[in-house]
This record gives sequence, structure tokens and C-alpha cells, in this order.
Amino acid sequence: GVKRQKDKREKLESETLSVAKADTEDDLSAAPKQKGRPSVETSVAHISVGKKRYVLLAEDMTKLCLLILAFLLEFDLLRDYRLVFLVDGASDIKSALENIFSFRQYTVLLDWFHLRKHCSETICMMLRAGKENRDTQYRIKRTIFRYLWCGNVQGAIGYIRSLTNDDIRNENRRKELIGYLERKEYAIQCYAVRRHLGLTTTSNPVEKANDLTVACRQKKKCMSWSRHGSRGLAALTALYMNNEDATWHKSHSLTYEMYEKYGSGIAAA
Repeated sequence: GVKRQKDKREKLESETLSVAKADTEDDLSAAPKQKGRPSVETSVAHISVGKKRYVLLAEDMTKLCLLILAFLLEFDLLRDYRLVFLVDGASDIKSALENIFSFRQYTVLLDWFHLRKHCSETICMMLRAGKENRDTQYRIKRTIFRYLWCGNVQGAIGYIRSLTNDDIRNENRRKELIGYLERKEYAIQCYAVRRHLGLTTTSNPVEKANDLTVACRQKKKCMSWSRHGSRGLAALTALYMNNEDATWHKSHSLTYEMYEKYGSGIAAA
């Protein structure tokens, strides 16, 4: 998501403010709330088959999943391939996958980085702080991550529940961590086995695709975008990434052929 422009600029009741009023402490501290600011959302998918790849964009996750399904059907990738979706744990991804791909078996894998990051932050707020508790914090974190690395979610939850009040500073954070692991259990696999087999445990490819198509150009200071402008620029960048620029400029059509390296004209977009 990037910052969205207002459709129409609102006029102030008074075009000019007196210097005395503008210089008061109350006025200077009244900054706009970032969480309430509207944004333009663009969903990004990075399809990978062996060494070949392709990037797809859509307005939301449901439309993106429909595009993914159409892409897989067009190139006959549903018959002899196993579908693995590497995600960051967002709830809209789960619901979209259930709606579109319910007819076929697939695997959802929660990215290890996002899992570890969320758990680590919650554990720090859950446990007692201070230098005297540093070794205890490290021991508890290491034990929880060992359970999760092996895909043993129930083991991690049982260990968290077994912690005594001498270790816990915030009981609500303990409940929050247990609830998070219970909600994401469907997407937590045995990362150790995947690493041993040389399979990926991270969603870095799609994160990189998101950076190239949206973040690198649109997430800068003092920038805000309209819906058409943001998504149009992201689509144009994806066109160059997918090496579709020559075909598009010539016939306004796409080949949807997968490639091994990003297109060389990304900077031009």
C-alpha cells in the first residue's frame, strides 16, 4: 500500500491563520494520524516454476488469485505440479486462496522471517525485561523457535503456557502469542525438513517483486498517488520486469511467457 491522494482538496475555513495561533504549542502538535490515512493497495504475486518466473498484479487478493489460476491453467501447471503458496500471514490471502483454489489440494507456508519477527516482538513484550533477565529471555526464545522450526506448533504453545509468573511480565501478551500461533498453525510447516531438502522457507521473491513494482518508486517522502496512477505505474514496471515491453509496444498484447532474469528496462519504467 502507498499513500493515496485526496480526490478533492478541501478548502480551509480561513485561508490564512494568524501567526499567534499557528505558533501555539497545540497547533504544532496536531499532526495527522498515519494509521487513518487512506492508501492505494496493489496485490503482487511472484510465480516460480523451477528457475523460471513471472509477476502478476491486481487490485486485491481475490482478483490476483483469479489471475494466478488463469495463468496456471493456460500453461497446464495444475496437473503435475504441487502448489505451494508462501505468504506473510495476512488474513485476506487465506480467504482468497480458500475461495479460488478450494477445488484442488495446495500448501500454504508462512514465511519464516515474518513468523520469527512477529513472535520475537511479542515475546519481548511478554517476558520480564532487564539485564538480570537477559539469559532467561534468550533461553525461552530459543526454545520456542526450536519448536516452530520443526513445525511443532502445539509443542510451542504448551511450552509458552508452562512458563511461570516469574518469567511473564504481561499475561495479555502471552494470550496474544498463543492466539497468533493457533490462527497460523495451518501455515506453519517443518522448516527444518524444507531447508534440508533445499526448498525455500521464505517469501523473499515476492517481497522483492513488490519492492521493484511498487515500493522503490512510490514509497518516498512527500509522495501520494491516485488509484489509477499507482496501479498504472506498477503495471508498467511489471511489464518491463516480465520482458513483455517489446511485444506490448508492438501489438498491445502479452505473451505471458515465463523468464529467468528480470527485464533490463525496469529503470526506464
